[in-house]
Amino acid sequence: HLLLSMFQMVLQSEFNEAPRMNLLLRANNALTRMMSAYARRGPGQQYLKQVLLPIIKKVADTSVSFEVDPVKLIPTYIVQYEVTTGKPYTHSLDEANNDPAVLDLLGHNIRELESLAGSFF
Repeated sequence: HLLLSMFQMVLQSEFNEAPRMNLLLRANNALTRMMSAYARRGPGQQYLKQVLLPIIKKVADTSVSFEVDPVKLIPTYIVQYEVTTGKPYTHSLDEANNDPAVLDLLGHNIRELESLAGSFF
């Protein structure tokens, strides 16, 4: 239990200190290094498979969009707007970045991700 307690403490610390949640497991931080070292061990591989497989399957089977970067949402929104309205989207990227519909889409994605993440605990 000592090792798992340490993982929990490091994970909580990384969550609390992460500037943006989408960067949490992309960084080369203490948590990712610990997880890599633990996963290389025999018992670690079996444990991670047992714990993570149901979560990974649930994430893979979801239709939730994982994009939370407004700049990357804009092209998707523009296509959606043009298909829905039949009109070209004539706003600049700066205007699109502040477009209430883009911000609504961003908020929707964040709420969906929070709900999905909350279902794991």
